[in-house]
Amino acid sequence: MATTLDDVLGMAMFNDISLISSSADVTKTIHIGAGSGDTLALTIDSLSASILTVGVSSIYLSGYNEQVKFATVAVASTPASSDTATLTIDGTKYNSCIGI
Repeated sequence: MATTLDDVLGMAMFNDISLISSSADVTKTIHIGAGSGDTLALTIDSLSASILTVGVSSIYLSGYNEQVKFATVAVASTPASSDTATLTIDGTKYNSCIGI
């Protein structure tokens, strides 16, 4: 899975211009106005499976159950004991209790 993620990230292109690098930030300048100096510099941070901490040790495959362990999940406030988190993948919703 990590290898596939790196492959997909490596294919992120627009007009044959690579948008993502696994080793360095990518900065592209976009012309946004009528004048020649009307430009915007857009930087996309380097991105890879290892940067996202998606590695073999984070993925467990057993039968039809697939689990991915995330190193960090940010929550805006302290969850109540009855709070749930919903993750939607390809239109399928997965709910889990996140209360402490």
